[in-house]
Amino acid sequence: VLLIPVTIALMLFAEDAVILIFQYGNFDAAATERTYPLLQLLSWTMVGLAMNTYITRFFYALERSVLPILLNIMSVFGINILLVQLLIDNLGVNAIAIAMVVSTLINTAMLMILAYQQYRFSIGSIQWLTRFTLFSLMIFVIFYGLSILPISIVIIRLLIVGLFTLATIGIGFKMFVGSTKEITK
Repeated sequence: VLLIPVTIALMLFAEDAVILIFQYGNFDAAATERTYPLLQLLSWTMVGLAMNTYITRFFYALERSVLPILLNIMSVFGINILLVQLLIDNLGVNAIAIAMVVSTLINTAMLMILAYQQYRFSIGSIQWLTRFTLFSLMIFVIFYGLSILPISIVIIRLLIVGLFTLATIGIGFKMFVGSTKEITK
């Protein structure tokens, strides 16, 4: 849940992040234009990978590690590579990022389904999911609003986004602390 602000911030401010970190020397504005859309796509994998880690640890705690490992292998070497092969001719390098996002999300869904079927594991109640959805929408609106502010100095934009990211992580922590018991019911 706390990665939602980071994911949304990275998605909306990917260009600024690439400019600040990489745009110097031979890595010019044209390279930034080719790179930041990939970072935007790949930012979607953060929440899925975090959920995969959480759910995989659930299986490991039950000493049932074989199934998550098999699903991870199937996602990486099956779904991911298949999608890259199917999309690479039409989408070029974007196919790799899209395949990574899709395979991560499918792997997460498969792990969640398996955990629910075998152990009645669920992410949360309807109330928890409603709070999560509202939290995510609130974060998107805040960061979208920040993204349209006319601030041209990249470092200042990223500092403002960083402060808002920390603040929204704090809000998320307040909203969801104590609800971890609800998650595993």
